[in-house]
Amino acid sequence: MAGQIGPSFLDLQLITNVSLDRASAFFTAGGVGYLTGSLLTGYVFDRIKDKVFVVFISVVGMGVTTAAIPFCYIYELMVFVQLVRGITCGGLDTSGNTLLSRTWGSHGRMIMQALHFGFALGGALSPLALAPFLTTERSEIDPLNLTKLREDWNNSAVSNTSEMNNDFRNNSTPSNWTARDNKYDGESTLYIAYAITAAMIIGCSFPAFVISIQNRRMRKHEKKKKLENNLQSDHKREAKHHVKITKRMKTMVTINLVLCFMFSVATEESFTAFLSTFCVRELKWTKMTGALITSVFWGAFALGRLAGIILVMVLSPSTLIFVYATLEVLSLFAILISVSLQFSTGMWIFSPVVGFAMSLIFPCMFTWTEVSFMPITGRLSSLFMVVTCIASSINPIYLGEIMDRFSNMWFIYLLTGEAVVFYMFFIIAFYVSKERLKEEKNTQDMAIEIKDIQ
Repeated sequence: MAGQIGPSFLDLQLITNVSLDRASAFFTAGGVGYLTGSLLTGYVFDRIKDKVFVVFISVVGMGVTTAAIPFCYIYELMVFVQLVRGITCGGLDTSGNTLLSRTWGSHGRMIMQALHFGFALGGALSPLALAPFLTTERSEIDPLNLTKLREDWNNSAVSNTSEMNNDFRNNSTPSNWTARDNKYDGESTLYIAYAITAAMIIGCSFPAFVISIQNRRMRKHEKKKKLENNLQSDHKREAKHHVKITKRMKTMVTINLVLCFMFSVATEESFTAFLSTFCVRELKWTKMTGALITSVFWGAFALGRLAGIILVMVLSPSTLIFVYATLEVLSLFAILISVSLQFSTGMWIFSPVVGFAMSLIFPCMFTWTEVSFMPITGRLSSLFMVVTCIASSINPIYLGEIMDRFSNMWFIYLLTGEAVVFYMFFIIAFYVSKERLKEEKNTQDMAIEIKDIQ
């Protein structure tokens, strides 16, 4: 589902008949809903016994809202449904990741990476399934056959209501159409793609429903409690290995890490959401081609996640973040130069590189925080999620507005700038982590010397 929102954005804008900056609220509503769903699920999840049922409800809700989106012709209704969809997505991510961690404990690192790889793979395939159902511009079909285009427009007008006929005969714009609607051929069939996706999502809910029923019948609450107690004791033992950090330093490090998460997610979410729109509006590509490059981006993103399953066992989290962040900044600058020189092939070359570079930064940030700074507690994790949700909510609407008011090039201007800012905050945090390692080593050496003297 995540891979379909960006490529279908122009169709959703066409369905609701609003400007780009107003349509950007769809992303904002989804981000706010995701934040709300994460908070609500985090509160409810620990207070109910049947935790699998939370996953089932989230999946079903996600499927229903996905099927409803193409039929929301009213702008306010579309925003509301996107909000509810975001709530279900946030609930699914929170409950699913938490349930997997509790089930497998410290043995689930590879499984967690595989889970995120599955997410990226779905994002790569879904735009390809969506592309045939996107509306096409008339110039994309037959730009020379003007007579046929005029006849198609007349036939379309006749099939509408009497009010539309009167408006057309008076050479005025129909009351519920805008000038940009004249560029598109036929009605949107987006509902078919979304219906297929919704059916697949709801189909995935049945195993969770069966497991939930079995758990109620088996009533193995004592074993679950023992498992939870063992996991809690494991976390306590792991926390003891962390070197103590002063309150002031902890606050400064937390703020720096929060800013890293914020700019990283803002860049990733906005690039995915507006990549197809930028290619259609600035490079004059077809929407099907825009969906294809989005799919290529997600394919590279999935490849990066797949490679991460192996790389996390070889390289340290800070090294991976440094390499991937450097690659991201360089590839974004390459896209900027390519578009400025009207070298559209550069988009096909460097967009997948951006996807590959973005893939591991977010999960590695969590691991790096745990290893180099402080244990990941529920409060700290919630803080990171809240900040990332706020960033993913505000950035798209701001980006859509400046693209509408000034230039489509602000898509690459803004995201390149945000990637550079993230890189700067990461370098600061990396320097702090190195200093902490030196202090830790010095402390250990002093302790060894004291023992030798004794």
